[in-house]
Amino acid sequence: LVFNEKTIDLASKILNGKAKLGFVALSCLMKNNLPENCINFLHTDDHLNKKIIKKNKLLKLAIPISTYDQFHSEYTHLKINKFKIKDKINQYSKINELPKSLRKKIVSPKIKNIDGIFFDPDNFFHLAKKPKKKIRIILYVVFIKKGNYLENKVKDLKMLKKDYLKLSLKSQEFCELIKKI
Repeated sequence: LVFNEKTIDLASKILNGKAKLGFVALSCLMKNNLPENCINFLHTDDHLNKKIIKKNKLLKLAIPISTYDQFHSEYTHLKINKFKIKDKINQYSKINELPKSLRKKIVSPKIKNIDGIFFDPDNFFHLAKKPKKKIRIILYVVFIKKGNYLENKVKDLKMLKKDYLKLSLKSQEFCELIKKI
């Protein structure tokens, strides 16, 4: 899934340049009676940092891989760029705290198992609802462009050189920022 060339090509097209691997993460959320936490509130991943450039330089792919349901709709997204929002929205807001005009712009797409959804986590508010069933597993693949604020962190990631050499040339270029050992 991570080195799928069609996915890399699509991410590159959306980013208007060659996509590079930022990081891969596996999220495992379980149904519980705990209070909601940060991902359950509307937020941007840049934490409203003014230094983050408006241009698309980061893209996240979320792929549900849970087996209990065929479709997932736990992901919710405010479909307006944060720079175009006239009302003040606090980081980690609840949907019911939004002005009515913005609540109309909330979407929760239905995503099939092993399908994915691309989104810009820095420029669009999003949240993940608490799991309604036992467990939810999501694979996140983050695509970046050169000059992204995550670039220095990517250099801390390591990959075995023998595994790197097994990749296609396109996939090798995709993960060129990762240190080979």
